[in-house]
Amino acid sequence: MPAYHSTIEEEGAVVVCKTALLPLKTTVRGPAPPADAEKEDIIDVALFTFKANSLQKNFEFKSHGDRTLVYATLFISQCLARIFKLKPSSKAEGKKILFALAMEEFSKPGEAAFPVSAFFEAPKNKDEGETWRLYMKQMREEITNRLLDRVFEGDTINKFWVHQFAKRKFMNKSLGE
Repeated sequence: MPAYHSTIEEEGAVVVCKTALLPLKTTVRGPAPPADAEKEDIIDVALFTFKANSLQKNFEFKSHGDRTLVYATLFISQCLARIFKLKPSSKAEGKKILFALAMEEFSKPGEAAFPVSAFFEAPKNKDEGETWRLYMKQMREEITNRLLDRVFEGDTINKFWVHQFAKRKFMNKSLGE
């Protein structure tokens, strides 16, 4: 079964570190351009394709948007691993855990600690690196907001999301945990 790729139109998107900074449907402040509320954004695509893509050991990059999708998929995996590890007793506690994860410092392309540096390009200058970090921070925060409704059914953890996919590693990589 082949992997799913980004279906978001990239024309006119800013490209930083070989990553397309695609529009997001979000209220979180950051550098992402606003997306049309009626259309899918990259987070919708990442959440929809997560289960199928997380089973993949290989991924062929066809566009800069695919790198954005890969980072989003890896972050979703990190979120599920954190929920699985800490086993929050309620959705409110899960929200605190995921928000803290989204706000944690994280490595960026060009740094030794960045786990998927082979797929991304190091920033050309400090401003480009900061733009990438701010976009990903905005995307991470929005992912945690949207993921909560999928991971929790009321105050109960949805085992079909967390238990089945918390230990899976997309492309045998992870951002942490």
